[in-house]
Amino acid sequence: MSLALSNLARVGAIVGGCNAVGYGLTAAFETHKLTDLVGAGSFVAATLAMSYKNGLLNLKSGGVMHPKLLLVNVGVILWGSRLASFLFSRVLKVGEDKRLQKFFRKPGEAYLDIKASFFPVRLATFWTIQAAWGFICLLPVTLYNSVPLMLSNGGPNPQFLLKSAHGPVATLLTVLPVAGIFLGVGIEALADWQKNTFRENKKNDGHWCDVGLWRMSKYPNYFGELLTWWSVYFSCLPALLPAAAGASGAAGTMFTAAPAVALLSPVFITFLLFKLSGIPLLEKKHSAEYKGNKQYEEYVRITPLLIPNPFVASVKKSS
Repeated sequence: MSLALSNLARVGAIVGGCNAVGYGLTAAFETHKLTDLVGAGSFVAATLAMSYKNGLLNLKSGGVMHPKLLLVNVGVILWGSRLASFLFSRVLKVGEDKRLQKFFRKPGEAYLDIKASFFPVRLATFWTIQAAWGFICLLPVTLYNSVPLMLSNGGPNPQFLLKSAHGPVATLLTVLPVAGIFLGVGIEALADWQKNTFRENKKNDGHWCDVGLWRMSKYPNYFGELLTWWSVYFSCLPALLPAAAGASGAAGTMFTAAPAVALLSPVFITFLLFKLSGIPLLEKKHSAEYKGNKQYEEYVRITPLLIPNPFVASVKKSS
């Protein structure tokens, strides 16, 4: 088994193991509270494990500093830690996650009632999908973290694999994606905080969030998430392309497909948010909730779906 495949297996085991434990506790205590904590937390656990394996956390004992790889890993850990803590805090306040109600038993419902929730079998499918989400999202990070393992075992061309190219254009193409990771995390965090603050104000009951970034975009939190993961992909890509060209043997077989395999991550997240669980569900909910509301219809008409537009916000404030 190549080192890349070993790393994929390691990440799969960590993400799958975290979600398996989370499912067991959730089924045993019939609680909504652990889902997002474990789901986003598994990103942190897997990335920390890869960083340790590569020596990024053990520099005094012979580890090698790879600044760009370290920044990518820190960005992913920051994203996962922030999201897990935010969603866990939110569900503790609310007490339940309405998305999960259909997976749990109602009062008086028996276990394995296929005509009702089919608890806990249907719940297991949700946790399986969540584990797959974590594994797929981490593909570019997992493959990028495989490069130092290849180098330490006599892999090809370390100068090209882990060091940034020289020249202003190459430097810009190196810096921008890494900066995009942290910018995306910041935008998502700010959007979540603004909406959470808006919802906590009882005066806003029955009104959609249109403050801060939400004046500029209908879904700025999703914009931040997409910016984060597309930036992660483009940050990892340069290290995978030389590996694809220069690797040989088992590692070469794996890395020939590495750029395409890594691309599954941002494509999957984009599909998820645009076609499955993100925007479509909220659009349907909001359309029903604010049906016939002329102000909401105007908000929808002038506000971008995803990319924040500060000029729209200025127009809204003056109207």
